[in-house]
Order: sequence, then structure tokens, then C-alpha cells
Amino acid sequence: MSRSQGQTTGTVNPGFIWINRYGQFGVEAQIPVNRASGSHVGIPVQAHSFFDDGAPTTLGKPLVQ
Repeated sequence: MSRSQGQTTGTVNPGFIWINRYGQFGVEAQIPVNRASGSHVGIPVQAHSFFDDGAPTTLGKPLVQ
């Protein structure tokens, strides 16, 4: 049984994402809304590459035609 059982928990997640033709990059802050949600701020970062747009003549081809 966790100490926050029966209590409302949650986070506020302000951030931004940058997108272009070849991929995207995002960063956000995870801020707890109350004591039951925790006491530390998290900072997740993500990066995605769109291989089919970066190398359309090699990786962008279908596997089966």
C-alpha cells in the first residue's frame, strides 16, 4: 500500500517541442501539484529521427512491394 493511496496526485508539464523535416526534439518539466505527487521536478528529454526523410533512397523504401 503506497502512502498516496486514496489521494489525488498529478503533475503540471510545461515544455516545448521542435519539429523539422528530419526529426523532432522535445523537453519538458514535470512539476508535482501537491505533496502526494512528490517533491522533485523531473525533466524528460526526447529526440526522434525520421529515417525515411533523412535517407529517402535507402531507408525510405518499403520492405515489401
